[in-house]
Amino acid sequence: MPTPRKAPKLEAAALYEYAVRLLSVRTYSTENLRTKLRNRALRLEDIDAALERLNEVGYLNDARYAEGLARYKVEGAGFGRTRVLSDLRSQRLPAQIAEKAVEEAFAGKNEAELVDAYIERRLPALKPGVKVEDPKVLARSYRRLLRAGFASGPVLAALKRRAAQPEFLDEAPEDDGEE
Repeated sequence: MPTPRKAPKLEAAALYEYAVRLLSVRTYSTENLRTKLRNRALRLEDIDAALERLNEVGYLNDARYAEGLARYKVEGAGFGRTRVLSDLRSQRLPAQIAEKAVEEAFAGKNEAELVDAYIERRLPALKPGVKVEDPKVLARSYRRLLRAGFASGPVLAALKRRAAQPEFLDEAPEDDGEE
């Protein structure tokens, strides 16, 4: 079996062109792009120069990247505040930029309405107009909504409206280990 070919290390100009090619395919946070460039740079000092140049020409902008990603996570994927912030932080964005993007993405949004929309789109076990009898379905739905980044208050209120026995949800459902 042939050994895998190792990508050649790049001089400063070629490293910059490589970064431009990467950014033409998808966006990156500065730190994620730095990691990619570190694997290909002949000299580590060329990385900062390439990143600085990309910032100057507007190809790399953490604030714009964070805003777009946060908007997608809220409007496209329907996630809650905690999940969106966690996803932005996983992209190695500075905390202040991530928090500002989340605040802007959730401006004017009602979390209870977001929870209801998420349930309609992603939880077929909670059919509209049908009261849920099985406590395990409610517990599973509760955990899934928390993982989606919603606060427990709005989640419990939404599930109580759908439960045949809402008193079951007076306390947060216990984790039964099933999924």
